[in-house]
This record gives sequence, structure tokens and C-alpha cells, in this order.
Amino acid sequence: MLSGRELALGIVGAWRLVRADRSAMLCFDLSPHGFWRSFWLILLLAPLQALLVAINLTELGIDPIPAQAVLLEAGIYVLDWLLLPAVLSEIALRRGRIPQFASFTIAYNYAQVLLGALWLTVIALSSLLSPGGAAFLQLGALGLSLFYQYRIARIAFELERPLAAMVVLLSLALSLTLQYVNASLLQPFIPGGT
Repeated sequence: MLSGRELALGIVGAWRLVRADRSAMLCFDLSPHGFWRSFWLILLLAPLQALLVAINLTELGIDPIPAQAVLLEAGIYVLDWLLLPAVLSEIALRRGRIPQFASFTIAYNYAQVLLGALWLTVIALSSLLSPGGAAFLQLGALGLSLFYQYRIARIAFELERPLAAMVVLLSLALSLTLQYVNASLLQPFIPGGT
């Protein structure tokens, strides 16, 4: 489990990355041990994810929420955390960039704390806005999220602009694919779904 100090430093590092502060990397434990420990954030952020999923499933009209839907969402959550590092690890291995890949993954994992808070805020504010206003807010948040990922790829992975953009596009493609699979598998649970 992560210590409170390690978690706090990781969040400070993630915030410094928002501001493009290259000293942000000093906040993270960049050792192999720190790499694996950063994945504890999957468990620490699971309650936030559960809240976001509950809101989404309620909006889809799935009530009560069946155990199969909960297991599906849990599986998608874990895949969402692990898929990008798994793909990038192979690329980094072939390119001889394992230390940079490890730094990127650590920073990316801690960044999920800030991104989770952003999306929770966006969902809360979206409920107060018109559908058009909510869509605009969500699109803006998506743009900020992608730019933040780009910044992490530039600083932590030490990638040139085109390669950093490709990492962001890969992340987006994987995320959209998982969302599509998730939506397809949820169809039987949606009232009137097939």
C-alpha cells in the first residue's frame, strides 16, 4: 500500500505536471519498486470510479444494478488502467526506453487522481446545465485531459511532440475501444436494450 507521504508527493508531482514543471518528476519514486507501487492507485481510486459508474448506470436506467454489470464495470476499470501501459511497455522495450516508460507510467498513474477529480466535478456541474452546456463542458474537459496526457508524455516519457501526440492518440483509441465494448456489453441490462 502507498504511504500517505508517497501519495501526497505523487499528487503534488501530478499537479506540477499540469503546470509543465519539469521538477515534478522529483516528487515520484522512479524506482522499479515505485513503478509497481503506483498501481495501488487502482484500488485507492476505485470508490471514485464506483461513484462515476453508479451515476452512469442510473442515467442509463439500469436499476437495480445487477452483479454482472458490476463485474463488467470492474473488469473494464482494471483494463483501462493496464491496457495503455501494457501496449507502451512493448514499444518501449523495442525502442530501449524502459526507464522513460516507467517514469511515464508512474506519473500517468498519479495523474489519474487529478483526472478523476476533474471528471467528478464535470459530472456534478453537467447536471446543473442544459444538455448543450453539459456537452460543451464535457468536451472541454476531454480536451484538457488529452492535453494533460500530452504534457506527461513530453515530460515524463521524454518524447518529441509528434511521438507524445501519438501516445495521446493511442490512449484515446484504447479508451474509446473499451467504452464501445463496455456499452455493447451493457446493452442487455438497459431497459429496452437488446
